Amino acid sequence: DVTTLLEKMYTIASPKLTNGSVEDVFWYLSECEYFVDIIIRLISVFQFYDQYFDEPVISEDGKIFHFYPNHLKNEKYVIPEGVEIINSYAFLNNPHLKMLKFPKSTRFISKSAILNLVNLSSIVVSKENPFFASEYGILYKTRPEKALVKYPSALKNTIFTVPSDVKKIIQFAFDSCNNLKEIMFENNDIELENASFIDCLHI
Repeated sequence: DVTTLLEKMYTIASPKLTNGSVEDVFWYLSECEYFVDIIIRLISVFQFYDQYFDEPVISEDGKIFHFYPNHLKNEKYVIPEGVEIINSYAFLNNPHLKMLKFPKSTRFISKSAILNLVNLSSIVVSKENPFFASEYGILYKTRPEKALVKYPSALKNTIFTVPSDVKKIIQFAFDSCNNLKEIMFENNDIELENASFIDCLHI
């Protein structure tokens, strides 16, 4: 059952943590490949985090963004300056968010950081950020080569042309983009990671 599963996961993770809290265990396990599918299902079905937090969870030093509770009803969220890392499943299943803004300090965004935000229509990045950029509301990684990280699910376009300077489409980049019907590539050598177009029902 779920309780037994959580106990086993806690047993595996807790010796590797300096603080054996439930929250820390889940953050550690979310980075373990074997548990990724289990974690996302538990969070999605049981809304595990929401019973603990009424505001976004950020590490004490302000550098790691762990989780944005999906019951929060803000349409816009600006990630605080100083946040360097966006953790796996940081923004998951929130039906209210329409805009996310990343600060100049963000240098790493997990591939699974933004998932199933069905009303997200714009991602903005500080122009001073050396690692990421936003073009027409779409999130790109700029180093070491340009990669498309996240195409917001609620963009109205039915056709999208991937720019010629994009070398890679990151995993989950187009998740749940149900307005899209056609994608065109200007670069024939582009790399497509696994599940780049997951849950795109009309492509």
